[in-house]
Formats: sequence, structure tokens, C-alpha cells
Amino acid sequence: MLGRAAPSPLDIHFRLGRTPVTLSVWFWAGAAFLGWRLFIAYRDEGLGLPMLLAWALAVFISVLVHEMGHVWAFARYGIAARVLLYHFGGLAIPETRGRLRTLPSVFVSAAG
Repeated sequence: MLGRAAPSPLDIHFRLGRTPVTLSVWFWAGAAFLGWRLFIAYRDEGLGLPMLLAWALAVFISVLVHEMGHVWAFARYGIAARVLLYHFGGLAIPETRGRLRTLPSVFVSAAG
């Protein structure tokens, strides 16, 4: 379950600028799992589902912004990357093979 998510027909594919983004259906399951106590806390007031949806949206935006930080850092070194949001987080995946030198690699890691 913690490995790379298998593609699903329910996955959403879009671009953010020139960056391809894949949003796995499992990302929403992970966000719901992490926010479930919020749902429970507000369900008696009839706000459980809206709070859970707001939580999932906040998780989506924060993880996407985080991964885009890595993408923009890769771009600084001429490397295109794509984003995969899945399970309990995301990945910024470089499109080209090879290794960065130590300092650029630290910069890319810290940029998220």
C-alpha cells in the first residue's frame, strides 16, 4: 500500500503550467483517513462531511504546493519533472535520468 500507486481509470490527469500532475484516487482515500476524526467531531452538528471535504481540499493544495517546490527546483537545473499525488502524499518525479551534484540535490530536496 505504501508503494507506488497502480494507475486507475479514476485517476485525474491535468497540467499545472507545463508540469503534468496525476491525482490518484487513493490520494483522496488517504486524505479522508487522516481527516476522519474531524468528520467524527463535527457529525452531530451536521458539519462532518463539509469539514472532511474542506480538510481534503487543504491537504490537496498543501501537498501540491510542496511538490511544485521540488519541480521548480528541478527546473532551475534544467530538469523537467512531473507530480504524482497518491496515498498519503506525493512525489516530484524527474523526467530525465542522471544524478545531480550534492549541492543541487540538497537544494531540490529542501525546496519542497
